[in-house]
Amino acid sequence: MDKKELKQDLIRDRIIDSIQYISDQWQYAVALLLFAAAGISAFSFLSNKESDRFNIASEMSGVAQNEYNQGDIEFAIEDLEVVLGDYEDTHGGAQAYIYLIYDAYINSDDSKLESLLEDYSIYSSDPLLESSVLETKAYLSLNSGDYSNAIDLLNKSLKINNMDVLKVRFEIAKARVYIDSKEYGKAESILSSLKDEGLSNAAQRNTVDELSSYLSHINK
Repeated sequence: MDKKELKQDLIRDRIIDSIQYISDQWQYAVALLLFAAAGISAFSFLSNKESDRFNIASEMSGVAQNEYNQGDIEFAIEDLEVVLGDYEDTHGGAQAYIYLIYDAYINSDDSKLESLLEDYSIYSSDPLLESSVLETKAYLSLNSGDYSNAIDLLNKSLKINNMDVLKVRFEIAKARVYIDSKEYGKAESILSSLKDEGLSNAAQRNTVDELSSYLSHINK
């Protein structure tokens, strides 16, 4: 395992889960909005317009996602940017935001990635998005050698979203930071604790074993 591998994020593996989570949350939120509006006739027109707006954003985002997944990256990015710019506060806008972050990350476009992370507040009301954005910022700090800030951001992620599978992911990320900063004792402590918990997620278990093996090699 080389240094580059240690810094790899898990965005590729979690993008589908993130989008599904957001989809579920937005469907619930829209349902509540429409239910409340239906009981107040004075707002029926506005409700219909808002519903149409959500639907248009979802349709546009869906088309752009299909373009991206089929390899029409240039056109897809343009469409995703339009959706995010015009429909930031919708389900479709949230999906576009995730895809744009993902694309900037895998293409090492740090400038665009930082702009997306700083310029949009779309994630601030959703624990999964907010914690994931903080995690991505932590990896940027790791890449720039700002280890202290990376750890602080990951600790914030843990406070915002402490679901078991996410807790493990953030702890693994902390171990990566400590390994890169040569604080091997702290990394080993985290990995040992995770092993003691008996991880049910095979991918996470393999990652912990891989990092532990790397530490064993370093300590020889």
